[in-house]
Amino acid sequence: MIRSRTDQLSADDLPPEMGRTAGAVDAAPEPIPVAGDERARILFARDKTGGNRLQAAKLLGISRATFYRRLSELKIVLSDNL
Repeated sequence: MIRSRTDQLSADDLPPEMGRTAGAVDAAPEPIPVAGDERARILFARDKTGGNRLQAAKLLGISRATFYRRLSELKIVLSDNL
């Protein structure tokens, strides 16, 4: 879980191990909604990663297993044909 004092995550909210890597782009990433609406966060991550479940889980800072569990709990069906 990543906590933020605002309604949006910033790079400063991420743990050090998720820091910038060599070759990272200097453009500011689009913030992930964190205002308590987990469904919106998951759908945002899905859209941002083009439906790639593993990348969506990484974007949210959760494991793939947790991502799938959240999909099931929230009754979100991700189509293979986005």
